[in-house]
Amino acid sequence: MNARFATSIVSAAAMCCCVAIAIGQSPAGKRKAPSKRVSFATVQPIFQAKCVSCHNDARHPGDVNLSSYLKLLESGPKGGLLVAGQPDKSKLLLYVDGTKQPRMPFRQAPLSKKEIAAIRVWIAAGARS
Repeated sequence: MNARFATSIVSAAAMCCCVAIAIGQSPAGKRKAPSKRVSFATVQPIFQAKCVSCHNDARHPGDVNLSSYLKLLESGPKGGLLVAGQPDKSKLLLYVDGTKQPRMPFRQAPLSKKEIAAIRVWIAAGARS
């Protein structure tokens, strides 16, 4: 096989891989899972059901108000309740998973593992509105 022909074959194979990746398929032909945009709408029902009865516009112990995305961003000392992209540094998650005490929701049943995971994923994805 001459070198020119071999180079052409390698170039064609590389081009096919680039095109497959660009259209969302692996070179083996399997489709990639679509990336799901995680937003505040994903976690808002959890906050409404489990948190807003205490952390709202009228009452906000610990300077925490979870009634809206903007209120959440302003919550905590100097707005430090949430560190976008860093769930393990976000006090919001540390209190609901029980790492920090008192575990939230205070004197209520803890959030489920699924609810905590949803909050973790949302924060890790950048805690978008």
